[in-house]
Amino acid sequence: MGPPMTAAPEEPYRKAMAENLAFALLNGSDEVQFVSPRALPYFNRRDIATRPFALASVALAPQAELLATLIRARRTGLIAHSQALQLRRGDIADEIRVSAQAISDADLDPGAVILIFEPLEAGDVGGCVAADPLSSQSIISDLYAELMLSRDEFHRLTIEHEETVSNMATLNEELYSINEELRSASTELEANRDTLEAGNAALTEMVNRVTKSNNDLENFVGATELALIFVDANLRISRYTSPATTVFKLLPKDVGRPLLDIAHKLEYRSLGPDLEAALQQHKVDREVRSNSGKWYSLRIVPYLSPDNQATGAVITLIDISMRKEAEENLRTGEQRWRMALEAAGDGIWDWNVVSNKSLLSPAWRRILGYDSDELSSGTPGEWEALIHPEDQPGVLENIRACAKGEPGWFSHEYRIRCKDGHWKWVLSRGAVVERDHRGQATRVIGTLSDISQKKVAEHEIWYRANYDHLTALPNRSFFLDRLEYEVVQARRAGTPFALMFIDLDRFKEVNDLHGHSAGDLLLRIVADELRGSVRESDTVARLGGDEFTVILPALANPLQLELIAAQILRKLSDPIQLAGNVVHISASIGVTCFPRDADNSGDLVRNADQAMYVAKNAGRNCCRFFSQDMQDKAIARISITNDLHDAIDGQLKLYFQPIIDMVTGEIVKAEALLRWSHPTRGLIQPDKFIHLAEEAGLIGRIGDWVFTQAAAAALRLGNVLGMPFQVSINKSPLELSSPDSLPELDWLAFLERLGLDTSSIVIEITEGLLLQATPTVNERISLLRRAGIQFALDDFGTGYSSMSYLTNYNVDFLKIDQSFVNCGRDNTAGKAIAETMIILAHKLGLKVVAEGVELAEQHDWLRAAGCDFSQGFLYAYPLELDAFEDLLRQRRLRTLAAVVQPKSIGRHA
Repeated sequence: MGPPMTAAPEEPYRKAMAENLAFALLNGSDEVQFVSPRALPYFNRRDIATRPFALASVALAPQAELLATLIRARRTGLIAHSQALQLRRGDIADEIRVSAQAISDADLDPGAVILIFEPLEAGDVGGCVAADPLSSQSIISDLYAELMLSRDEFHRLTIEHEETVSNMATLNEELYSINEELRSASTELEANRDTLEAGNAALTEMVNRVTKSNNDLENFVGATELALIFVDANLRISRYTSPATTVFKLLPKDVGRPLLDIAHKLEYRSLGPDLEAALQQHKVDREVRSNSGKWYSLRIVPYLSPDNQATGAVITLIDISMRKEAEENLRTGEQRWRMALEAAGDGIWDWNVVSNKSLLSPAWRRILGYDSDELSSGTPGEWEALIHPEDQPGVLENIRACAKGEPGWFSHEYRIRCKDGHWKWVLSRGAVVERDHRGQATRVIGTLSDISQKKVAEHEIWYRANYDHLTALPNRSFFLDRLEYEVVQARRAGTPFALMFIDLDRFKEVNDLHGHSAGDLLLRIVADELRGSVRESDTVARLGGDEFTVILPALANPLQLELIAAQILRKLSDPIQLAGNVVHISASIGVTCFPRDADNSGDLVRNADQAMYVAKNAGRNCCRFFSQDMQDKAIARISITNDLHDAIDGQLKLYFQPIIDMVTGEIVKAEALLRWSHPTRGLIQPDKFIHLAEEAGLIGRIGDWVFTQAAAAALRLGNVLGMPFQVSINKSPLELSSPDSLPELDWLAFLERLGLDTSSIVIEITEGLLLQATPTVNERISLLRRAGIQFALDDFGTGYSSMSYLTNYNVDFLKIDQSFVNCGRDNTAGKAIAETMIILAHKLGLKVVAEGVELAEQHDWLRAAGCDFSQGFLYAYPLELDAFEDLLRQRRLRTLAAVVQPKSIGRHA
């Protein structure tokens, strides 16, 4: 079928036809569905707008003739013409001819018919095809011009034409037979007059048959709407149809004249030879053009007698102008399409499925580096051989499926070999553009696009998504996919494998001291060392920061794993040159094995991580294998961490240990000690859960709680004594250094709301915090000191004991660690160090607090050494606030009693 007409020219044409043509549409039940304005006078209904209504509403007589015309149209599927019908208007009767055409359309009922009403002028003969171009015959032809122009309709009409010729031959044979019978009858009449009546009757019957056959033939020829010209053996015109007069200048009197003497409008010089060829029983098919620019399909076939002799010829003409115009538009559009694609750099290929020939555009060859005269064999196999062997089956399968109409188009990305031998990624798209009458593809056209840059970009995106850009190692995502793959493979094959989790020691120091660029360089060096320490089949990945992993397939022997771990530790502990500086690092390694320790990727990573932390806690620069004991401890640690979230709301408690003035022996301050009253584990010391709170991000909330409780206790105890009472609180380094762990509470604002002087609070910090002091730490300490809060340096002597801490940070108190107090009688060195600390602190204007005093003799030598304050079990164990308040009251009463008693004795005396 030819291409559909565009909407722009077709819509006005249809509108004009609807306004100017008198026609009506009937369904299969002879009910009127539609009436054009020009057809309204032929109906006797007033409510003509109501649809549908019966055919009896047509105001034409006789109705029987109209019904017969409908029956003929539905039976033959062709156009049927009625005899003259009468339309009465008072005393005047107009003659009307009705043409009927059955319509086969999926949107209409079966048996639908279109009726065209045409007034007959004087001299018109009903039932004949009118010569006037504006007649109903011409209008009907226009209504179905698009159908006549389609390729499938052309084939169908050709077949009908051949059937017509065959029927005509059959009718002629019957006529010849009848003539023979007539001659025989005449002879018999002369021989036997008694049989004359019977012979006349037979002759009459045969004449009727011939007449009917001729009428049928005339009706059939007229209904075909084809331009037909019949010539005899002498090329004289025997009959013709009205459409033929649009090409040949024929008149009714021309019947019997030689056809070659008749002028025509065709650019056709071989009419005579072609007619002679037809008389030699050859078929002639041509496409010829008229002087006006119209195109016709011309066919000449022989007209055979019963003895198979050519007694004439039949010329068939079909107007194919619209089809030729569509083909020209298609060729023009295809040329423009090709030019556009060529300009865009895409190559074009054109495959003739029937001949198995292919055409390749210059751009197609240029994409692969070939010259325009290369790859010119014209067979698809030539370029099929260039497709990558891995891609070829899929490409060919898609093309064949497309050619079969499944789904009629295809798009495929594949690699193809260029002239220089390298493989290039291309995208090929194709579609079926022509099919035969069976629906099989006869032509497939497609494009070839160079997508090598797109593939490079896709690979870059994939690489960035799966590899660490700094070290070029697989990243976390790729590692987890690879680990899952190894689990599946090992489970299927029944083989073990190992996983190493590696964390660098002191990497933060390198970043802080030498900058992040040096840290990045160090990570790249570590990545190279790890790759060089394992097999090619092993997977080294960077999870992030300074964490690395190694997957070791088919390897679970502890001895082999220890050797590999030892090699990694040795390489990483060697001095490393970084931009002119020598740095020293080490690594902590955790190892777990499949399936001994776990049978899934998640548990393997968790086990290796736990083992790595055990190695780090064991002193670093070592390797530890996962064990069930680690798992139990990890579960306990997780359980405690989870419970910590509930502990802040009612399970935490503060205990207070008295601090004694060494001169007066009075309790002048206290240290607040945190305890966790767990509902099932009992009282838990802070060294068991503070580090977990830091890891869980809870240390800020806990610190705020301790601060508020200690401040409230200082206010309460001060009220008991009638003077300010100082309470010391311990602060985790994270509370002052990590931005994520800074207190949410404004401590100074809280003290102001509470009405407590800031000097009532002492914050105890360790040397470790000052060693890693950052601008944030310095700013925080300075802010609190300026507000009046005092600071104590706790556990002095156990760390670096740098004198610069004492001068740079202006601490108020120096707390001597209990290891120098509980040194025993024979440990004179410990006492000497403690005494030196006291002297040094006093020289710097600091007060000294001794921790862990348990014996009276310790109290005595510390007092003698000039120590200012002391605390320990000698004076009291840590007490809850109520018990501490009772102790404070009792000590105060004893002091008052000691002051009042001498006066009383004196008066008594």
